[in-house]
Parts: sequence; structure tokens; C-alpha cells
Amino acid sequence: MPRILYLHGFSSSPNSSKARHIAAKLREAGANVDVPRLDAGDFEHLTISGQLRVIEDVAAGEPVALIGSSMGGYLAALYAARHAEVSRVVLLAPAFRFAKRWEESMGPAKVADWRAKGSLPVFHFDFYRIGDEQELLALGWDEYLEETAVIIAEWANKFPGCLPADAIWLEFRLLPDGSREVLSYHRPPNG
Repeated sequence: MPRILYLHGFSSSPNSSKARHIAAKLREAGANVDVPRLDAGDFEHLTISGQLRVIEDVAAGEPVALIGSSMGGYLAALYAARHAEVSRVVLLAPAFRFAKRWEESMGPAKVADWRAKGSLPVFHFDFYRIGDEQELLALGWDEYLEETAVIIAEWANKFPGCLPADAIWLEFRLLPDGSREVLSYHRPPNG
């Protein structure tokens, strides 16, 4: 049986509950599993080509099977297409067309600004701690929305009217086995 590489998602890591769960179950079944850290310790300068180099280094030209989740699925497909030593590929919600989806959601002007600056700021809001929409606006919420940035808002369903129409909604569910399921919507969940 070839060694198995589990490739995690974009902002995930080998320490994610999914990576640890899958690796543990495969090891219980006798598999030799590696879960490389795809950002190589430098998330700020993360690139597709850099992640593919990490996979190439870990695979070391030996026969491998790949399991990829989200961005890891996209990377697994790219890597397998160029490496005959890959014997099997399992893709879990692969992030195909991710660049197109980012461009569609951000718009061409914001993508051009991102490319010109070379980075993209990330802002985090925890709506759970905000009393009402007036408090949110007093924090400058509307100004953040005009930035070329990724804005993460926890408990966003508390103020759905304050989010842009093109917001991507993520719902995290805890499953009975302790694992998590992430659902993605282009509208508020249950909305």
C-alpha cells in the first residue's frame, strides 16, 4: 500500500480536527499517513506553487495516494495530473475555480488593488459581543466593507442586514462523532 498524504484546506493545518481524525482512522487501518503543513510555516507568503513544492518534497518521488480537502483537494488534483507516482486521489469538496469565485465575489477593481498591493488584509468581527446595529456601525463597519479585504464576522446571523448581498455564509455544525461539518451558502442560512 502506498503512503497516503492528507492535504488540508487553505486556512487549515495538520492539527485540524478533520486532518487528525482522518489520519487516525487510516493509521488504525494500518496505513502510513503524512499530513504536511502546506504553508511551510509562512502563511503570509502562501502560493499554489509553494504548496505544490511542499507536496513534492514530502512525496519525495515515491508512490503516494492523495486525500485532499477543499484547497487541499485542488492541490491534490494539480499534483496528481503532473506526477505518475500518484496511485489514487480522493477529493473532499475540492476548491476548483476558487480564483474565479474570489474574483466574482470581490469584483475586478478590488482584485486589481489586491494584486497591486501584494497582500490582502483580514478583519475579524465577533458580532456576539456587539449589542445592536448602531454599535456595529459606530465601530466603522461600513468603512471596513469598502476596504479591499477579507472580513470574517462570527455570529453574522445576529445582523444579517448589515452584510453585503455577496457575502459567503459558513455554518459550522458539530456532529455526533465530534467532527465538524462546514456548510457554505450565498445567503444567510435558513434565510
